[in-house]
Amino acid sequence: MVCGDYTFHIPPIKQDFEQLPHLGKLDQSVRNPRATISLTSAKRLLSAYTGLNEPTETAGADKPRKYAKPVFKKLGERYP
Repeated sequence: MVCGDYTFHIPPIKQDFEQLPHLGKLDQSVRNPRATISLTSAKRLLSAYTGLNEPTETAGADKPRKYAKPVFKKLGERYP
């Protein structure tokens, strides 16, 4: 699939090689242009385009975690 200057494909699975005909040879001259976009921007763009949103965190994520002091064992002692 081609979209603007970019080419996309779905990687084949093992069964594809056995069941589907080969449609030609790989064109080494076709390369996608280099693009840099932050992960946050990419997620926002894809969400706006597809209408799908990333699943939200669990319900307990709103509460701040209680601080737990680290446990130090004496030299040679094992943790349970």
